[in-house]
Amino acid sequence: MTDREKTIEDLYRVFARYPRPKKVEGSPVTRPDVQYQRRMQGPLRDIRDGVVHWYVMKVFLTLGGIEDFKHFLPRILELVAEPYPLIDPWLAFGKLMYGEWDAWRASERQAVEAYLDAGFEAAIQWDNSREPDPYDMESSVAEWLEGLVRCVEDVSPFLARLMLEGNSQARSQFLAYYRHSARSQTDTKGAPFHQRATKNQLVIDQWMQSQG
Repeated sequence: MTDREKTIEDLYRVFARYPRPKKVEGSPVTRPDVQYQRRMQGPLRDIRDGVVHWYVMKVFLTLGGIEDFKHFLPRILELVAEPYPLIDPWLAFGKLMYGEWDAWRASERQAVEAYLDAGFEAAIQWDNSREPDPYDMESSVAEWLEGLVRCVEDVSPFLARLMLEGNSQARSQFLAYYRHSARSQTDTKGAPFHQRATKNQLVIDQWMQSQG
């Protein structure tokens, strides 16, 4: 079992105290999707990624609340960690801020932090395993950083790990992605992660400048 898989199992253990909701409550102004509601009632580990993606898109906006979010969180984060996930890190990690995860129980915060750490390390190693290719602009590190900027207080320690010996391919892959891909122009004003994402993006910009 990899370190990332261990952190996922720990998430299931820590958040097991939150029971499956009989029904995920929605906004009175939106029409509930009965089909998706029914599919959310199966065993947690078996809920399909498309159904979980539907939930993550809506939770805290037109559907659900903190109790059901914590119940589904292990499955959400497990799916984010899969190769080529349907649920992007930026979407899932942004919802952590909607759920005010900084104020959760210490055991819950630690479980999430361990997952974020192990997941980022796995992204580094995935990119390190790529064959150098000037036309390959994919970067697992970039995808994780796009999520991390929204939920962690300071993204600097994650960037520092890219500078470690043995991570040169992952670093090059991230630099190529960042320099050749259009930056997201999504307006996040009003979102609970806006201030944190703005500050962390500035840290990344400054780090990029230091790389020449």
